[in-house]
Amino acid sequence: MDDLKVNAFARQIWNYCNIQMPLIKSDAIVVLCSHDIRIAEFASKLFLEGWAPYLIFSGGISSFTSRIYSTSEAEVFREIAIANNIPPEAIIIETNSTNTQENLEFTWNIFEQRKLQPSKVILVQTPNMLRRAYATATHLFPDVEFFTTSHKISFEEAPHSYLSKEMLIHELVGDLQRISIYADRGFIKPQVIDPSVFNAYHELKNSGYKGNLIK
Repeated sequence: MDDLKVNAFARQIWNYCNIQMPLIKSDAIVVLCSHDIRIAEFASKLFLEGWAPYLIFSGGISSFTSRIYSTSEAEVFREIAIANNIPPEAIIIETNSTNTQENLEFTWNIFEQRKLQPSKVILVQTPNMLRRAYATATHLFPDVEFFTTSHKISFEEAPHSYLSKEMLIHELVGDLQRISIYADRGFIKPQVIDPSVFNAYHELKNSGYKGNLIK
């Protein structure tokens, strides 16, 4: 498959997963940490704009980020936030999670320990992870209102120092597979997937983009 077709199919999945929502003032900004430090900078901006009184970074050490960071994802993101003038007392970190469900469950454990009961939460993740984060959060905590957002970049702008375009496409294919399979397994709230998006997924998978698939 030539690059033009690969890019077009990948962009379809990117656009489907990238659900940016209008924001309202909330009880907390919860950041699902990752390999992309631009997310920490974006979340810091949201906090400084006054969207919520708490900034939570959730993320342990994955097999991928262990090759990038010397500490947990949440600790790395906290340092970036402090460098962006966020008061340390406004930051909460969760450093044990290794997947989206754990990000949310472990964060809510911290809320309970601190006797916080958020009813409105802004979820921040990389654009291609927003739909899965939203589907997981609304399944686990149906009484909480969630608003997903991320830095406003295109598919072409998503690669960075540690993530090549090829790696991103593998990630996108895995994201779409999880949205489908995890709904069937009862892990997330089911999402409507347009046949054209499923077609893009199969075209890319059949072309060898299988590096982030689950068995």
